[in-house]
Amino acid sequence: MDLQTLQDISDNIKDVFDTQFEYSNTNLVPNYEDTNLTYERGQIKKGKRIKTCVLYIDIRNSVNLSKESPREFIGQLYTGFVKAMLLVADYHGGYVRNIIGDRVMVVFPTYDCCTSAIECAISMNTVAHHIIAVHAGVRTFKCGIGIDYGMMRVLKTGIVKQGKDRTSYKNLVWTGRAANIASRLTDLANKAIQQITYKVRYQPPRRRKLIRFTPSSPLYYIPSPVEEEYTPESFSQQIGWTEQSGLQFSKGTILNITKIEKEISYKPILITGSVFSGLVEENAEHESIAKGFWEEQKIGVKDYDGKVYGCNLTWKSANKIQY
Repeated sequence: MDLQTLQDISDNIKDVFDTQFEYSNTNLVPNYEDTNLTYERGQIKKGKRIKTCVLYIDIRNSVNLSKESPREFIGQLYTGFVKAMLLVADYHGGYVRNIIGDRVMVVFPTYDCCTSAIECAISMNTVAHHIIAVHAGVRTFKCGIGIDYGMMRVLKTGIVKQGKDRTSYKNLVWTGRAANIASRLTDLANKAIQQITYKVRYQPPRRRKLIRFTPSSPLYYIPSPVEEEYTPESFSQQIGWTEQSGLQFSKGTILNITKIEKEISYKPILITGSVFSGLVEENAEHESIAKGFWEEQKIGVKDYDGKVYGCNLTWKSANKIQY
C-alpha cells in the first residue's frame, strides 16, 4: 500500500477521534437514511439512543450441516432461513439491522418492545420447527434465540463510494450491552452442554471458642466436615500450592473430591430478567406468564449476573399448515 493511501486512512481515523459525538433519544428504530445520523468528515458525529429489546437468532449446528450437506442445499437453507426470519420480524414490527451468515439481528421500537420481541421469538421458533425443518427435510434443524433489553447507541459509519457497490460501504453501528448479552444468550440457546463440576468434601479448620465456661473446657472446637459443589473455575480460585505444604484449599483440608459430569440442555428461547420483567409490566396476562411456560435457566453468561429465563413455545396455528 502506498504512502498516500495510508496517509488518507490516517487522516480519516484522526477525524473520528478528534470530532465530538452527540446522541439524541428516540423511541423509533433508526435506519441508515435517517437525516439525524451523520458521519461527515470534519463535523460533529450525530447518533441516537434507544432503550429497547435486541433479538438475535441463528441456526444450531450450522457448521455440521455445511459439512454433511451439498452446497446447493446449504444455499437453499440459508436463503430460506433468512427470508423467513425477515418476514417474521416485519410481522411483529421489528427491524432487521444486521445479517451475518446465519445470524439475524432484530431491534424493536420502544413501545411494548418486550412483548413484541418475545412474540417474535415464538413465531421464529414456530417457523424454524414447523416450516423450515419440514420443507428442508432436516429433522434436527434447530435455532437459538436470545433477547436482552437496554440502552443502545446507534451511529452511521462508512465511506462515500460511487457505483453499484456504494450501499455495501455504508452501515449502522449498534453499541450497547443489550446487544452483547443477547448475542451470548443466542450462542447458548437450544444447546446441550456438557457441564463438569467437582463435589468437594473438606474439614474446616478448628476454631477458637469465644467463651470458656469452665477451666476444663477446651479452647477450640472442630466443626463437622462440609460438602460443596464447585465449577472448575470456582474450585481453581480456592486452591493453591506451596513447596512446604503442597496443595492448599482455602476452606480447610480436602477429604475427598468427586468429579461430576452432566448434560444441561437450554431452551430455544432465552431472555434476560429485564426482558421478563418488561413483559410482566407490559402484559401481565400474557399466556406465557399465566401458564408458567418460562423457566429459570441455571446458566452462566459472561458479563451478566442476572437471571435468565427460557421456554420452547410455538403457536398452535402451525398445526394447521398445509405442506
